Amino acid sequence: MVIALFLAIFALFQMNTAKEQLQVAKARLYHAKAQELQQTKPELALRLFEKAHKLEPIDEAIDNTLRKIFAEIKDYHPVSLAHDSEINLVAFSPDDQRIVTISNDNTAKVWALKENSFAAAHLADKGSINSIANSPNGQRSATVSDNTAKLWKDSWKLVATLEHKGVVNSAVFSFYGQLIVTVSDNTAKLWNDSRKSVTRLVHEGVVNSAAFSPDGQRIVTASDDKTAKVWDKEGNLLTTLSHNSYVNSAAFSSDGQRIVTALEDKTIKVWDKDGQLKLTSDRHSLPIHSAAFLPNGRIVTTSFYTKSIWDDSGKLVATLLFVPDSRTVKVLDKAGQLLAMFIPLRFRPMGNRL
Repeated sequence: MVIALFLAIFALFQMNTAKEQLQVAKARLYHAKAQELQQTKPELALRLFEKAHKLEPIDEAIDNTLRKIFAEIKDYHPVSLAHDSEINLVAFSPDDQRIVTISNDNTAKVWALKENSFAAAHLADKGSINSIANSPNGQRSATVSDNTAKLWKDSWKLVATLEHKGVVNSAVFSFYGQLIVTVSDNTAKLWNDSRKSVTRLVHEGVVNSAAFSPDGQRIVTASDDKTAKVWDKEGNLLTTLSHNSYVNSAAFSSDGQRIVTALEDKTIKVWDKDGQLKLTSDRHSLPIHSAAFLPNGRIVTTSFYTKSIWDDSGKLVATLLFVPDSRTVKVLDKAGQLLAMFIPLRFRPMGNRL
């Protein structure tokens, strides 16, 4: 029986190794093909590069290929998205058909791609617009300004204004956009589809973030009172996740079975859906501002100018260092050794927006 178990484990190890080798081989094949086509079919070469990038971590050689491909794209025509003052934020809509820009001129502009030109819609406000949230299905949006969140739908028609006594920090939608949570001071407010019903989700300290579970049935809020709280969609408290540090953010996994909390004490914690602590990560060098699960079960965190990747046991895998006032990104291992350095270019999931 022992021998049979050993053979089964060995076979599984070989299978995983074979899968990894196959991924690397595919990445190198895509990379080689991209190099071959970069002169004659640069856009196809770019798509092949993206496939290689997803399969194998980026290195200097692949980065050089990317820059060469873009140098060969002759029909790339940048479009100016202009405001009367500095632009603070640029975001794509979930359907990839619109771009939202937020500026110090107290406006957000929605740029809809139509017949290869951009048509803008103006979302003006008396106060400065701090952020924007889109429902995952792309049907609704919310702009956050001073002590209000404004809801927009269809052709950016204003349908409601949600008010707080204090400054609204953020807004988040459930998947189908039927529920929205707005965050201000020590309270998050849960609004239903008609906005006629509002439930207060109260903490003893400042609420830093709120997030819905993928099925929209639960909400998790993170607070400076050193707790994260899980609520049902009616606003009933289900469980409290207690910490020894400020909780900067909390988020659900894609299957809704786990919650990750990002802490000021430079760690992250993972909890099951019933509120049982499953792991505490290694300590980072900086306080962790936010954390989220990746599709492969790993966790990505942000801390000032860094983004870090953690495995499912809470071990730090690598850190991306975004150098202020620079065009470079440095990739560091958990010991702080430089693995690679490259110029980042950000892609949409379909690869046709930059």
